[in-house]
Amino acid sequence: PTSSQVIGAYLFSYLTSPLPNSTILWPEATLHSASSIIDIYADEDQPYDVNFRELAWTDALAGAKDRVKRAGRAIDKKKEGGRELKDFADEVYANVKGFVQYRRRLKI
Repeated sequence: PTSSQVIGAYLFSYLTSPLPNSTILWPEATLHSASSIIDIYADEDQPYDVNFRELAWTDALAGAKDRVKRAGRAIDKKKEGGRELKDFADEVYANVKGFVQYRRRLKI
């Protein structure tokens, strides 16, 4: 596998973990993974983007939307930094939805 495939698979592992409570246990990891995937694969003209397409990561990211939303719900806003993290979670969720729509419209 290429380094892009390894990195992508690692980031997606936080979004697709079979552990039932992983999103609740590690909400920050879930959110940062989703955000990083969008940052890395935002430019479909990059040579490594072929991995995103061939490995059907648009569908995987679409399937992870609920997990990203659950990660946001798992954040305790009363804890220090919780309000900012909750705002970040809302932003990441909106970005995931928008990015999936964008990638699907590309039809590449």
